[in-house]
Amino acid sequence: MSDRKDKEVSLDIIIPVFNEQDVINILFERLGEVFSSRTKKKHKIAKVKYVFIDDGSTDDTPKIIKAYIDEGFPAKLAVLSKNFGHQQALMCGLDYTDEPIRMVHQRA
Repeated sequence: MSDRKDKEVSLDIIIPVFNEQDVINILFERLGEVFSSRTKKKHKIAKVKYVFIDDGSTDDTPKIIKAYIDEGFPAKLAVLSKNFGHQQALMCGLDYTDEPIRMVHQRA
């Protein structure tokens, strides 16, 4: 049996957003810092992809996110037709992830 601690992992991070144009640039900056190449290597993270779910924003939030994606930021964007709430946005995000959902149970 292989030791899971030695395997690299891939992360899909679901981020619901709603009218975030005033702070979204700060979020992208922080994501770049938290998941830098150095940090990913240290924690054995092969890749990180972000799944943004715009929950019916009425400002420029989706436009700003799309601009980052067009510049090569590793993300997907789904834009909901209206505000459904963050729980529904998270559920929508699960449909857009690349990685299968796995339940992991570890015994103490």
